[in-house]
Amino acid sequence: MNDANLPLLLVTGNADALLEFEVLSARLGGLGKTTIDKLEKTDPKFPKRIAIGEIRANGRPARVAWLESEVTAYVQDLVAKARSKNTNPGASQPA
Repeated sequence: MNDANLPLLLVTGNADALLEFEVLSARLGGLGKTTIDKLEKTDPKFPKRIAIGEIRANGRPARVAWLESEVTAYVQDLVAKARSKNTNPGASQPA
């Protein structure tokens, strides 16, 4: 297997990484392309894609990636929201 077949993971000078779609999907629990595309359009907190590589004739980048720190922050926010919904402030505390 050559490097062209491996998921992109470029380390930048800020000790951050660019994550290719397959890695992004795995970090989000296996979400598919359609769901991720929808999140990008409807959720203002969703990490923004970064164009990398050449721009095609149609004006779109040949490859895109997402900043690892933004993906991590997004996932942490999802976890925090889910956990806060699981707490029931009206429930009585055991003695």
